[in-house]
Amino acid sequence: MVISIHLPEGLWLPAISVTGGFASEDQVYKGLALGAPYVTAIGTCRAAMAAAMAGAKMGELIESGNIPKHLAKFGKTKEELFFELPALRALYGREADSFPLGAVGAYSYLKKLAFGIQHFAALNRKFDIRYIDRSDLIPLTRDAKELLRGEWFNY
Repeated sequence: MVISIHLPEGLWLPAISVTGGFASEDQVYKGLALGAPYVTAIGTCRAAMAAAMAGAKMGELIESGNIPKHLAKFGKTKEELFFELPALRALYGREADSFPLGAVGAYSYLKKLAFGIQHFAALNRKFDIRYIDRSDLIPLTRDAKELLRGEWFNY
């Protein structure tokens, strides 16, 4: 769903996506809150790619049987090491077994982000993304307070 905003001056503002340095749930939630109502998407590009690369590397280690000791304590098979694999099987059946483990890693990371954002939103009693706004943020410095009020650039 693309949300567009009509400004009072009769101008149209398209949906805005923000990216760069967002990797965890709290960062994404703060980005949505700070940019509300104009920011409608946050990109987690590098973090999602890192999860995909880690999943692919883990797949290679599983196939070769060379799982490091610090990971072997969690399991030795893809079923044991990839928590979201059963969810993918529920969606796609046995076809999910042929998915590259890099894709499963990226899916797992994005599911983790989604759960965390939902958790933050629920804690703030915001049960839809459109209700997230700057009131969800608590500034810790004078500069942050001015930034939230839109006064920071008025010097």
